[in-house]
Amino acid sequence: MKMLDSSLDFALLDCLDDFDDCAPVFLAQSDTTAGFLCANPKKLNRLKKRDENQKILLALSDFIELKKRFRIPPFAKKMVRNARKTSFVLPNGKSFRVVKKPQRISMERKRESRESGKKKSNVLGLGYIVAGGDIPKSSSLHSDFLAHFGGLYSTSANESGKPFSLEWAVQNADIIVIDSLYEAKPSKIYKLGRTKAKILRH
Repeated sequence: MKMLDSSLDFALLDCLDDFDDCAPVFLAQSDTTAGFLCANPKKLNRLKKRDENQKILLALSDFIELKKRFRIPPFAKKMVRNARKTSFVLPNGKSFRVVKKPQRISMERKRESRESGKKKSNVLGLGYIVAGGDIPKSSSLHSDFLAHFGGLYSTSANESGKPFSLEWAVQNADIIVIDSLYEAKPSKIYKLGRTKAKILRH
């Protein structure tokens, strides 16, 4: 079992660029909760002891990767772009989540935006903003990690139908990305139809 420091040793990750055949299972703290990530979705399903053909969410590093892989219904494009810690299920049953990397903005710039009488979203256009320069550690690191691969299939780090166990998760991972590992609130889930969205988990 290999371990990656939370500073993200990209030199080691470079050695794994052609990992499709071996498809290691990573254990990492995602932007929501502790999870397994792998390029091979069937391997994750086998690990969790469920049907290996069950569809698994694809965690993506940015919207460029999203456009490469999926076609979003026109009505939902703005909703997807503005969403944070939210997963989406497409009409074809495939699902995804874009892990946004928070952007820093100074308090002075925030004040200037308010004084201008314009909405921050129109002035900045940066998506999820963190005031004062403090970026949530898990969101930032997970975004950096995914950016190296573009996207990885992702699932919670627990055996299907059972609660989270750190010991079980560590034993079943090939590579552990060292940060803090903990169970937290999972992402919201919306199912996208052709003309409207339905909340599956809030």
